[in-house]
Amino acid sequence: MVHQVLDRETQGRVQMSADRIEYQGHQLTIVEQRGGGYLVEIVPLAGGPLIRTQTYPSTQEAIARAKSTIETHPAR
Repeated sequence: MVHQVLDRETQGRVQMSADRIEYQGHQLTIVEQRGGGYLVEIVPLAGGPLIRTQTYPSTQEAIARAKSTIETHPAR
């Protein structure tokens, strides 16, 4: 599946990228951690609580886990 990168932003003192994609009515923000690794913040586009994944060594693994979370809990 191809993901469209919507924008990049700077976070904190250290420049880190945060790519945003949309998946099944959710916004996924991929955040590079300062110590290494990536996590994904999941926010429903219709509103709702922010959910964060654990930190994973690759963006692909972090995105896959976020998608799995959405598919397991579609109402969140």
